[in-house]
This record gives sequence, structure tokens and C-alpha cells, in this order.
Amino acid sequence: MGDKLTAPHPEGEYFTALIRLLQQELSLVQDLRAAAANQRNALEKDDTEQIMAAARQQEALGMKLAALEEERQQCRQELERSLGLPAGRALKELLPLAPPETREQLADLRRQLKEGLAELKQLNATCRILATRGLAVTRQVLQLFIKSGGQAYGPEGTVKTLGAPPEGRLDRSF
Repeated sequence: MGDKLTAPHPEGEYFTALIRLLQQELSLVQDLRAAAANQRNALEKDDTEQIMAAARQQEALGMKLAALEEERQQCRQELERSLGLPAGRALKELLPLAPPETREQLADLRRQLKEGLAELKQLNATCRILATRGLAVTRQVLQLFIKSGGQAYGPEGTVKTLGAPPEGRLDRSF
């Protein structure tokens, strides 16, 4: 296998394809970050329409990213076969085998993707916290409404009288 590390680079087309796929993935990750930031802003403003629009956008982008990821994995597997390497190599393990002119570009794309995904993970965690808090407030308001003996539509579409007079108050401590 040592001679594979110093062999000429006839697999340059695979590395070029990897660069193209990584660039496309990076673009989608940037779009996902923007959609997550929009969702965070919508959650902070309690803008249900914008929350749903951002969620739909994230879902569509996520599906595109999954398809690209699959294509990249296939390209990586073909590259491993052409180099006579065992399957399952990480991109960082393939970098030393890349032609010198593409090695730096691949490393930079890898770094940018890792950073973008870390930022996306943080934004998603913030959105999850905001959504959880919003749900908790909604549940508390609903409980107060139920205890107040108010009316609401039931699952079958009929108006129902709910619960007894209020005993508690809304907890705004979070």
C-alpha cells in the first residue's frame, strides 16, 4: 500500500468530482444555515407563518443535501476502488492521495463544511430551545384556559365547555 501513496494521480477526475460535490454541499449548508437563522428569528417573534416557511425550506434543503451526500459517498467509493484502498476511508485520509493542485482545495472545502455544519448544529439547538419554551407557554396558557371553564372546539368540531375556574397563574420564569 505504501507505493499507492506515491503513485501518479490518474484518479484526478474523481478528486475533481469530489471538489464539485463538496462545493455543492457547502452551498446547501450555507442555505440551511440561513433558513435556520430565519427560523430562529421567527421563533423569537412568534411568527408562525415564517416558522413553517423556514421549516419547509429546511426540509427541502435537507433532502437535497442527503442526495448529494449519497452521490459523494459513491464517488468516494469509486475513488477507493481505483486506488486499491479498503472501503470506508474518510476524506481526511484521502487528502494525501490527491493531486497537489487539488489537495489544498479539498482540505479547505472540508474545513468550511465542518465549520458550517457546526454553526448549523448550534442554530438548530437554539431553535429547539425556543420551540420548547414556546410549547411550554402554550401548554400553560391552555391549562389556564381549561381551568377557567372557557369553551373550545373539540376534536369532532363541536364546542365544549372546559374545566373549572382558574387556580394558578402563568409561569413566566423561563
